[in-house]
Amino acid sequence: MKRDTYREAGCEIPNFRISDPAYEEAIRGMVIVTTDVVIVDYQKRTLWLATRKARPVSDPWWIGGRRRAGESLIDAARRNFHRETGLLIDPSRFAFVRQAEFICATRQQEPQNVGCHYLSDLFSVKITEKERAAMALDKAEYEVDFGLREFDRDALLDVQWSRREWGHAMMATYEHLFLPMLEPPAEERAESRPTLPFSLS
Repeated sequence: MKRDTYREAGCEIPNFRISDPAYEEAIRGMVIVTTDVVIVDYQKRTLWLATRKARPVSDPWWIGGRRRAGESLIDAARRNFHRETGLLIDPSRFAFVRQAEFICATRQQEPQNVGCHYLSDLFSVKITEKERAAMALDKAEYEVDFGLREFDRDALLDVQWSRREWGHAMMATYEHLFLPMLEPPAEERAESRPTLPFSLS
C-alpha cells in the first residue's frame, strides 16, 4: 500500500471535539478513521489484549480510537494509547502493522441498530513488564476486571468471538506480525520490525 501525505505550508487545524449528537449524524454517512495499537511480545509471539465495553466490538481487542483532523498517524497512535492506558510511549517505539477496514452491523451510538464503517491504521508496540504493571485502562472503554491479557495463537483460536469477523481480523493481524518471519537475534530485532510504507508526517 502506497499513501502520501500532502500538507500545505502553514496549515494548522485546531483541536475540536465534535458533540455526541453531531457524531451520531456524521457516522451515518462517513467512514470513521481510527488509529490503533496492539501490544506485542516478539520473543514469545503473543499479543496483549483488553476487552472493550463499547459496540461494535465487545471482545479482546487492541487499544485505540479516532484520529483527529490534521493529526499525523504516529501522533494519533501515541495520543490514543496514552489516553486509554496512561502510558506515554516514545513515538519511535510504534511500528506500523497494517490497515484494516470494518463495516459493522451495530454501533455504540443511538440508534444502535444502524451500522458504522471504520478504517483502522494499526500499529504495534512492545512494552516492558514495569510499563504493563503501571497501565491504567480507561474504565469507560474497557472491562477493567478482564484487564490486559496475553494471547498466543492457540488462545486466540479458543476465544468465543461475538462475531466471526472480529476473530478473522485478529488472526490476520497475528499472522501478519509473526508467521512470515523467523525470530531474529536480539541485536537484529529492531531492524526486522514492520516498516511504514508511507509518510507519517
